[in-house]
Amino acid sequence: MNKLSTMTDNLYYFENFKSFSQAKLSLFESKFTLLIGPNGSGKSNLLEAIKLLSFLIDGGWLLDVTDMNKGGRLEIRGGLPGCTRYGQTAFTLGFSAHTHIDAKLHYFDYRLTIETQHSPRIINESLYIDNSLFFEVNPEQSHSSQPLVCDNHFASSGKKPSLHSSTTKSFLSQYHPKNAAGNQIINRIINHFQNLWVFEPNPKLIRHYEHIGNAILTQNGSNLSAVLYALSQGNQESQESLQRLLEWIAQLPNEPYQRFEFVTVPQLNDVILGLVENHTDQFISAGLLSDGTLRCLTILTALETATPGSSIIVEEIDNGLHPSRVGIMVKAIVDCCQRHDLKVLVTTHNHATLNALSLEELDGVILCHQNPQNHSTNLNAWPDLPYQQDMLERSTLGDLVTHKLIDDYLNPDFEEKRKQKALAWLADF
Repeated sequence: MNKLSTMTDNLYYFENFKSFSQAKLSLFESKFTLLIGPNGSGKSNLLEAIKLLSFLIDGGWLLDVTDMNKGGRLEIRGGLPGCTRYGQTAFTLGFSAHTHIDAKLHYFDYRLTIETQHSPRIINESLYIDNSLFFEVNPEQSHSSQPLVCDNHFASSGKKPSLHSSTTKSFLSQYHPKNAAGNQIINRIINHFQNLWVFEPNPKLIRHYEHIGNAILTQNGSNLSAVLYALSQGNQESQESLQRLLEWIAQLPNEPYQRFEFVTVPQLNDVILGLVENHTDQFISAGLLSDGTLRCLTILTALETATPGSSIIVEEIDNGLHPSRVGIMVKAIVDCCQRHDLKVLVTTHNHATLNALSLEELDGVILCHQNPQNHSTNLNAWPDLPYQQDMLERSTLGDLVTHKLIDDYLNPDFEEKRKQKALAWLADF
C-alpha cells in the first residue's frame, strides 16, 4: 500500500475534557511514543479524547457514543455526559498540523465543541486554513436542528455560500468543498484519523476458534488465529512476518517455543492457533496460552500487519508481561515501527518498561500528571523538561517515577524551593 500523506507538527487540543482543563500535545512525531503517569493521572482520558475525535471526524454520530458495555459504536467511560470537566457544560477537541499540497506548505486548525448539559450536540465547529477561516458552524444558530454554516472560502463570485449542518454529526465529515486545496486538506484530516487505530486486545476473545478468511485483525484481536493462519498460507513476505513474530514471542516464556501450529475444522472452515514448546514438543493451543503471551502476540501481530504509515495506540503495553521480558517487547515494537514506518503510542507505568528505554527512546516519553494548583491533567514531553539531565544522573527514569522523585521536578514550586535551598547553602558557607 502507498505511504500515507505526511503531516508534520501535529498538535491535539483538549479543553474541559474530563481531567483536562486546557492542554495541547504533539503526538506521533516520534515513531515510538510512551505516555507515562500514575493511576488516575489522565492517561486513559487522553486516549478517550483521541478516540472520540477520530470517531467524529470519520462521520460517527453523537447518538452512537455510549457508556461502557451499552452497545454503542464507540464506548467511553461515562458516555458523552461524563466527558465534560466538572463544573463545565461543554468540551472542545481539536487537531492542527502542517501539510504539503502541490509543493506548497499549508497550516490548518480544526476544532469541535460539544455541549453535554442536556442532549449532547455540537455547538461549534471550525476549520482554519493558513490562519483564515475556511468554515464555521455558526454558534448563534446552534439551537436549531440544522445550524447555519458559514462557508468562508469564497465562491468565484465572491459571495459566501451558507450551508446547513447537523448538531449530532461533524460537518467536516460531510463537506466536499469545490476549493481544491481545501478539499485535499479535509481529505487528509479524515484519512489521518481513519488510519489512527486504537488497539485493545482481549485475551478472553482470542482463545476460541475463528472463521478462516477473517485475515484483517480486529480492534480487540479476536480473530488472531485466522490472521496468523493466513500468514502461514501466504507468500514469502507473509511467511517472513510469521517467522519474525515467532522469534519475538519465543523469547517470552521460560520454555521457548519452536513453531506455530494450527488446528483447522474443515467442516466449519474454522481455525485456532497454537505454539509448540521447544524441548517437549507439547502443543499449547490459544485456549491454554497465558493472557500475557496472547496480548503480546496480538499487539505485535497488529504492528506487523498494519498499513505502512499508520498510527497505532495501545494501552498498558506491558500488561501481563514479566518485568524481565519487557525489554524484548520494547525492541520488537521499535523494530516494527522502523520497518513499517509506523507511529505507535503506548501507555505504561511499569518500572521495568521505563528502565528498558534507550536514550533515543526517552525522547518519545510524555509525562501525564495532575497539576496540584487547579487539579487538572498536565502533559509534558520529556525532552522539554528542565533539569532532565540532572534527573537521569540521579537515577533511571523507572526509578525516578517509582520513588516519585520526578514529582519534585514537576511541582510548580520546584524552582522556588531550589532557589531557597541554594540560598540556605550559601548562608551556611
